[in-house]
Amino acid sequence: MIRIACVGLLLGLSATALADGKRAPKPAVEEPAPGQDPNQCTKVEGSARFVGLAYTHSITLRNGCGRPVACTLWTDVDPEPKQSVQVKPGESVEVVTRRGSPARELTAFKECTFR
Repeated sequence: MIRIACVGLLLGLSATALADGKRAPKPAVEEPAPGQDPNQCTKVEGSARFVGLAYTHSITLRNGCGRPVACTLWTDVDPEPKQSVQVKPGESVEVVTRRGSPARELTAFKECTFR
């Protein structure tokens, strides 16, 4: 009896959400001002996830610019080789920079240009 009520409630909520026509909002993007540095409207975050007996390092780049960007990414743990990525406006990309690292903390860096 409780299951039927829960299913009915979920279906009702789903129908209401569909009827509203609302979708998840897209990330905000800024139209670059003349002479704006693309490093101002992009965000970078490094993370270390414990996998097995070591850490996997990754960098997430979010493009909040109104134009596509090309970026070079690196960390303080692995300054070389640098990773190159291209990201459209409002999108993000994650790049794995190292697997099997003993380091559980890292700092990510970026250098971006408009494409």
